[in-house]
Amino acid sequence: MRAKSFGLFALSIFALVLVMGLGSAATLAQWPLTTNGVVTSVPSGVSAGTFTNNSVTLTFSTTNGATGNDWSTGALNTSKYFQVTISPQTGNTLSLSQLSFNYSRSPTDGPIDFTLQWDDNAAFTSPITILTGSPILTEQVATSSVSISASAGQTIYLRWFAYNAGSASGTFRVKNLNIHG
Repeated sequence: MRAKSFGLFALSIFALVLVMGLGSAATLAQWPLTTNGVVTSVPSGVSAGTFTNNSVTLTFSTTNGATGNDWSTGALNTSKYFQVTISPQTGNTLSLSQLSFNYSRSPTDGPIDFTLQWDDNAAFTSPITILTGSPILTEQVATSSVSISASAGQTIYLRWFAYNAGSASGTFRVKNLNIHG
């Protein structure tokens, strides 16, 4: 009886360790965004692009991270965004399960809304919203579970749109971007 109990106990521990290993997500890409937009950590089999901007200014600082201004003072403007890309290398597939990043805005005139979307088309013809938020003055952490997959040859485009800024000089900031899968 004791040998049977020990065997069941050992099997239970093995199953628990196996399930915990399957449930943890590996880091696929990291962008600190404190000195530049270059990705700092990417495992083999994954490619990740530089954190870039379109129709907004972009600077980097250790305090605020990626900082942009010239955001829309009205509704979301699809031509004004921050962007990163991630894709599997030849012979691989990619599954994104979680995104996390810090964000904030400038005190009096920063955008009061942002939207994070993804698409697998560079023209962003069929974007899917991952997250919307309202930045406050102090830095916040956003974490979102996702289920995004890509096959070899596909690229995932992630774009942050900030809008409803008090003025064109209002800033929206992103820092410590991490993608897990």
